[in-house]
Amino acid sequence: MRCEEEIAAGTGPERAGTTFGQQMLLLFPLVLGMLGMQAAAGVLGTGIPLQMALSAVSPETIGLVASAYAAGFAAGCLISPALIGQFGYRKALACFVMLQAAATVCLALLPFEGWIALRAVMGACGAGAVVITEGWVNTAAPAEVRGRIFGTVNMLGRMAMVAGQAAAAFPWALGTLAFAGPALLYAIALAFMVPSVHGHPVTAATRGAGLGRSLSFLETPAVAAVGVIYVGAVGTTLISVAPAWGVLIGMSSAAAAMLTVSVQIGSFVLQGPLLWLSDRMDRRLVILFAAIVTAICALVLLAIPSDHQAPLFLIYALIGGVSLPVYALSFATAFDHGGAVANFRLSSGLLFNWALGAVIGPTVATAAIARYGPEGLLHFLVLTSAAVALLLAGLIRRAGHPNAPK
Repeated sequence: MRCEEEIAAGTGPERAGTTFGQQMLLLFPLVLGMLGMQAAAGVLGTGIPLQMALSAVSPETIGLVASAYAAGFAAGCLISPALIGQFGYRKALACFVMLQAAATVCLALLPFEGWIALRAVMGACGAGAVVITEGWVNTAAPAEVRGRIFGTVNMLGRMAMVAGQAAAAFPWALGTLAFAGPALLYAIALAFMVPSVHGHPVTAATRGAGLGRSLSFLETPAVAAVGVIYVGAVGTTLISVAPAWGVLIGMSSAAAAMLTVSVQIGSFVLQGPLLWLSDRMDRRLVILFAAIVTAICALVLLAIPSDHQAPLFLIYALIGGVSLPVYALSFATAFDHGGAVANFRLSSGLLFNWALGAVIGPTVATAAIARYGPEGLLHFLVLTSAAVALLLAGLIRRAGHPNAPK
């Protein structure tokens, strides 16, 4: 089916119902597939660095594998629009998900150095899948229920991610099962998602968007761009490097894996209050607050002896609770400025900036660990958060006007 054949007015789900319940029911197959992909990503995101740390792989290699995924994601933000425009949503989505499943199986067959290329492929395909699925939900949801639908889908996705990360903490999740399970989840997700995207309208912003046009995605509001780069660097580091950090300070593999679960649980608990607060005051100040709190929490971790493990989970939950919601806060800030800009281009630009931070963060953090030991991760969190806080303060002061949502 050609891309043009998917442009069928009135065939998408947005015409079939208007209530929240009706729309969620219509989106159920797609959402179920998205949850499968999130769970698979959770298992791999925690299991890969954990297995590498247990196999005494160097911190630099662990960082390269983590950064490779983010680099692939950045490339996917640039090339996926052209692929979607050329082949249509259904064929492109099938290709992206099948390649993720195949790359997951190959993780069990190649040495650790080969994981760098595999994770890059998975990152590129993951970006394409995110663009398609989020674009579908955005188009399908009527304006009067879009906020609730997005909130529900994001909450369910985070729960699936946490479930996948928790599963990686069990001994049976190590070895071959660590790859067979996620590959099966990708296959199931493919079966649910691909049939549900037929007839979806391909937007004018997607059709014919090539690489040259994609480069204009870099043009995003300054505070929002800094915010997503920051959360890409810190969030990816927390999820991909924290398990290895836990092993290095003497934690068991199960306890080390639970560090990332704590990060996600903290984000799940605090995202709602922070977003509620951002609807009632300048969003930029909430982002600034998040960076300051993250720096303070990392300083507290530096002061806690490594044999006192109980407080670590609470502090990591607080770090995740204030830092990961910066992603949604940055998107909201961007749309406060650019509501008239095509959603597709603005979202793609923010995703690219997030990936840029995700490439830099784990690489720098693991280099710091290699040089200074486990404390290098905490030094990275302190310095990065403090620098971003100072930069945001300067940008807000320079703007000279409030940015409270209307």
